[in-house]
Amino acid sequence: FGELGQDWFNTKSATWSATHRQRQARLFGQDLARLHDLPLDAIKAPDLIKVLRIMEERGAIESAHRAKQVASQIFRHAITMGVCDQDPAAHIGDALKEPARGHHAAIIEPDQLGQYLRVVDDYWGAPVVRIALMLVPMFLLRPGNIAHLERSEVDLNKGECLIPAHKMKKGEQDHYVPLSRQ
Repeated sequence: FGELGQDWFNTKSATWSATHRQRQARLFGQDLARLHDLPLDAIKAPDLIKVLRIMEERGAIESAHRAKQVASQIFRHAITMGVCDQDPAAHIGDALKEPARGHHAAIIEPDQLGQYLRVVDDYWGAPVVRIALMLVPMFLLRPGNIAHLERSEVDLNKGECLIPAHKMKKGEQDHYVPLSRQ
């Protein structure tokens, strides 16, 4: 597992951001280290669950899910390399604890908005993500609405944006958004 995992990491990591590369290296190199000396075909779903449960016990629920994904990517890499025939990580997601999902409260304080705008200004990830982050405070739409916004829904002459009802959370009526000059 360790050798194929290192080959997977070397093959894929060249296009990753530094942060993603570090996270994947930690998940593979530390969290999945108990599997490194095992032959791929000897690793079964219960073996992987045992490793992921250790992560869950220390409270790293989301990391356990990410480690499962890393293990699955390594097994799929090994399958394409002809080293093993199956991915024991493919169907164990239901055996893991669910991470807590919380409500993301709206920014209503000027200081918090300023902090958000500074973070967006310093963001150097994918350009399309940066632009979407810049549009959120101007359109005051949910990030999902921004992500699925189509050019035909924006009328610069009228200074408005129309989100059709079927794209809205409740799906009940069209939503008009007046656009700022920016």
